Amino acid sequence: LLNFAYLNLWVNHQPVELHFAVRTQADEDTLYPVFVEDSNVRIKKAFYGKNNKQTPLKTVGSQGILLPSSKDLRITAVLENIN
Repeated sequence: LLNFAYLNLWVNHQPVELHFAVRTQADEDTLYPVFVEDSNVRIKKAFYGKNNKQTPLKTVGSQGILLPSSKDLRITAVLENIN
């Protein structure tokens, strides 16, 4: 996973799309999907849902996602290197 992320973000200058299955009870729990230690990597977009029913999610700064309360979310986060 790290090789894929590093190659896409810094060598190929391509965004990285990560998928998460999250169970949360509280509204506005926060997910931090940026797992590399680089302040230039940020969330380009985040959403949940499938196919044509994608619902955008709010971000916290450039590295966190606010989650709606739900028992089972399928979240997609697209990360990019801004340099």
